[in-house]
Amino acid sequence: MKKRLFSFILLLMMIFMITLPALAVDDPIPAAQTAVTIDWSLILGEVLKWAVGALLGFIVLVIAYVIVRYLIPNLPGIVQWLMDKRLMWLAKILVNAAEVTLGRHMGAEKLALVKKWFEDRGIAITEDVEIMISNAWTELNNKMIELGLKEAATTES
Repeated sequence: MKKRLFSFILLLMMIFMITLPALAVDDPIPAAQTAVTIDWSLILGEVLKWAVGALLGFIVLVIAYVIVRYLIPNLPGIVQWLMDKRLMWLAKILVNAAEVTLGRHMGAEKLALVKKWFEDRGIAITEDVEIMISNAWTELNNKMIELGLKEAATTES
């Protein structure tokens, strides 16, 4: 309750302070004139400027909060995802290149060539990289079967 009252009083003080320049008239008031005229357009203009400034400040505050609360803690995961995506695309490219270079029916040589190309690029062959190579190979195999360049493996029981 006290916080709300304090905030309300502070808000009223800020509005009053904003309107003070509007109360100052450019023309000095003659001594005989005792009535002060208030230019409401200047007052409302200043209040509107304050409200827009407060709204923009709030938007910036929300953006900063989202960045600090959600984006920064998730950066390692985002970076890892990008690295995995890059390795997957590289595996697809290298598998296709090995298929073009050595042709069909040379699976062991093509696998060794792809691993050598990965090592030439400074990428260690881990279990994840081997899984990516295997997935890229399976995808290439399925596309070749789909296009009719290769026959599907048949299992006879």
